Amino acid sequence: MRLQIRHFLAAALLLGSLAPTASATEVLVVDGDRLVPTEEPYSLPPSPPPPPPSAVLPERAAPVATASSRAAVGQALRKARAKGLISARQDGTYRLIYRRALSTRSRLRGARRRELSSVIATVNSIARRGRLTSSRLRPVFLQLERNTQFWRSKPFPRPTAKVRFRGTELLYEYYPGNGLRIQPLQNFFLASSRAAECDIPGLPCPRERLRRQLDTLIGLSVRRGGFRAWEYY
Repeated sequence: MRLQIRHFLAAALLLGSLAPTASATEVLVVDGDRLVPTEEPYSLPPSPPPPPPSAVLPERAAPVATASSRAAVGQALRKARAKGLISARQDGTYRLIYRRALSTRSRLRGARRRELSSVIATVNSIARRGRLTSSRLRPVFLQLERNTQFWRSKPFPRPTAKVRFRGTELLYEYYPGNGLRIQPLQNFFLASSRAAECDIPGLPCPRERLRRQLDTLIGLSVRRGGFRAWEYY
């Protein structure tokens, strides 16, 4: 892991040489039921476009968790468990996250229901297409878990707001009607800006925050053949 961290720091420094630093970016920190505005002293790149309108679920859309969808998610977890790619504890954790999301959605109404429904639909779609592989489980279910926590009661952020949860360094972005989505590019851009500060004598180095951020990103990578990738869901 230490060698991997050094490799990611090197990549971050390369990106950091291209990163603009003239302005700050507002990040909303989820703290209990509050969204606390904070500032990162770096300018982040433009966001990718939101999902197409067809991906936004209307309030009276068909249930996003049909029997076939639930079966596909369960099959993906059983397959990973049978191959020894996840532990029994991980299997149970992912199933609990999924059940909680469905239970929470059943109690929500209106816009909050639509937001969480969209994220559940993403998980179901990946599973039905046979793409919920073992290396995708962690990022897909983390995104689902955070949205379940958020849409129970948290205030609505403005469109494209950057959001992170207290005690973590991972950035999400809010797409209206599509919930909070993990943003790999912006996370690496933020890491590159932090790494650049650590490389310049006299500037404060947020070393521990950078290390936590890179550890998190490495854990959310997806194996594609012989290399790692970071995907948008």
